[in-house]
Amino acid sequence: MSALLASPLIAIYTILIPGIGIFITGFVMLKEIFSKSTAYLGVVTGIVAFVASVGPFLVSALDVAIIIVSTLTLVWFLLIGYKLLRLAQE
Repeated sequence: MSALLASPLIAIYTILIPGIGIFITGFVMLKEIFSKSTAYLGVVTGIVAFVASVGPFLVSALDVAIIIVSTLTLVWFLLIGYKLLRLAQE
């Protein structure tokens, strides 16, 4: 199991793949009922996820990008959850 965690592919599976989903969803959200700021946050999160996932292959100093993408993802999910909660109450 520790060999899997030491693999460089772990960044692809845990950061890049979800980041691509958030990036695409952010673009779709630009045309829907979500706020533009939430949609653009999704797009930016996807871009930072790409940088964070290729970071381990380039320089280890880009570990900060992993923390940033995690924080952006958390904020993005909270904004989406709040909007969905408001929609459910209507």
